[in-house]
Amino acid sequence: MHEIVTLDQFNRIMLVVALAGLPLGAILGALLRRLRQGLALGMLGPLAGLAWLLLRWTVRIDPATHYVGLYRPGVLAADVVIFVAVGVGWGWLYRRAFTP
Repeated sequence: MHEIVTLDQFNRIMLVVALAGLPLGAILGALLRRLRQGLALGMLGPLAGLAWLLLRWTVRIDPATHYVGLYRPGVLAADVVIFVAVGVGWGWLYRRAFTP
């Protein structure tokens, strides 16, 4: 049985998302005449790339130290707390900046 998407393929996808997010957000914002909102939404691309790097590091398998992050409940709990905090913080900043 083979994976539908390999880890290397997903790494490349996330790199494209992280690098293309900001320019695409700027273009979309310029087309809609809301450049600041487009840039703010475009920043979600690099943020998603950083989140992927963090997740990949926390659930890594290290045979030298016998560390398997995917099997540790503390790692899952920390990841959930980090991702929820970043999402809430980003939503709060976006709402504060763009709600009249």
